[in-house]
Amino acid sequence: MYKTSNLISFHSLILVLAVLPGCFWDTKKEAPQPAALKEGLVVADVNSKEMYDDCHIKGAQHVAIADLDAFAAGLDKEKADVVFYCSNYMCAASGAAAQKFMKLGFKSVAAYEGGIAEWHQKGLPTDGPAKGSYLVMVMEKPVHEAQDFPVIEAQELAVKMGLMVEQAIDVASAEVEMIKEEDGGIAKW
Repeated sequence: MYKTSNLISFHSLILVLAVLPGCFWDTKKEAPQPAALKEGLVVADVNSKEMYDDCHIKGAQHVAIADLDAFAAGLDKEKADVVFYCSNYMCAASGAAAQKFMKLGFKSVAAYEGGIAEWHQKGLPTDGPAKGSYLVMVMEKPVHEAQDFPVIEAQELAVKMGLMVEQAIDVASAEVEMIKEEDGGIAKW
């Protein structure tokens, strides 16, 4: 009996020594692969988190101004098409974010200055309950001097986002109708 138990113990020890290296001593360690950088259209809402939760462009992601560097690190500077927006024409955060990204070396950056208020008023797709009073305030597009960053209009962003072309045309038609009303029925181009 003593021989049998010694034989079993010996075989058990051999088995453990044969299996153990495979469990703990992996000599083929691979370096962790970096996460792929995001490419293509990225729509970024730089409003407060509360405003983002209330209403944001469908598909947009919230990015706090303080987190722009971390956000930039996850994007491909050559292949990302980044559009920032905030609340309306009076908000300068989208332009500031666009300027920062241009300084960081991004090739395609723009600010949609009409913001979520204009987007919502045009009936374009949004997410959230849309209860904020800023959403119904109609603001005139200010006349700007030359900007240090590209500016994009609602219609162009709608087309970039792949919204139906008819929807983008409806937006343009509504803009022409607003101009006609403001100018006594004469459309200006």
